[in-house]
Amino acid sequence: MLSINTQETRRPLFAQHWKMLLLIPLFLIAGYGVLEITNSRVIVFVWMNFWFGHLSDVFWANVTFLVDTAAAFALVSLLLQRRERAVFAAIVGGIICGIVIRLLKMYFDDPRPPAVLNGSLFNVIGEAYRGHSFPSGHAATAFFISGLLIAFFKSQSAYWICLTFGVLGALSRVAVGVHWPTDILVGSAIGWVIGFASGLYFNQRDYFSFPKRWLVFTVCYLAAIGLLIYNPNMPYVTCAQAIFAFIGVFCSLNYLAFRILKV
Repeated sequence: MLSINTQETRRPLFAQHWKMLLLIPLFLIAGYGVLEITNSRVIVFVWMNFWFGHLSDVFWANVTFLVDTAAAFALVSLLLQRRERAVFAAIVGGIICGIVIRLLKMYFDDPRPPAVLNGSLFNVIGEAYRGHSFPSGHAATAFFISGLLIAFFKSQSAYWICLTFGVLGALSRVAVGVHWPTDILVGSAIGWVIGFASGLYFNQRDYFSFPKRWLVFTVCYLAAIGLLIYNPNMPYVTCAQAIFAFIGVFCSLNYLAFRILKV
């Protein structure tokens, strides 16, 4: 009887969960449309950057580093032992997402805030990038990871945790002063759609071949090693960079030993 009641209480939660998943990219694109129609992206950027400045530069620097592609792979490597298909989906979907974002950046080549605004109007943390603003690659990565993990775990708690991760990661690009709000809205929508679609597709596959295991290990291990020498052009992240590199190396070698070589 208890299990029946539990099933009944779960159904409406999942129904609501799916509705919200479908509405997220529409909500993001609608926000982009409002900013474009009202021509208010500069005002909103300065206002957001000012209020985000009430939190420390250390916080925002580490949040934005967390959604850097290199750090994101180290984060995803935590799933190697139990959710190797999620890591493979992150690799395949991440390549697609990266290509889409790069092509759009090259096509629009929109100037970033440091190239347009007086530096006294806003705060910049790290390097003041000036070109290829639209859309935000970091925001795309943040929502890509969120959508991917939600598609795999499909629970209400995972939904809110992952969505919070995505929102903070995207907002951090305005907080550090290198992206317009329109950049993060479109980047987030692209990342969410590709991430969730990748997670949903690969979550349906039960068989995971031996060559795929070697591919997953190689990518995660090389990404972790590369993180040791990677320059994120962001202050205050040296400790986080070392920790994430260690996590990536440890999880990769652990996966190699117990899932591939089966020692």
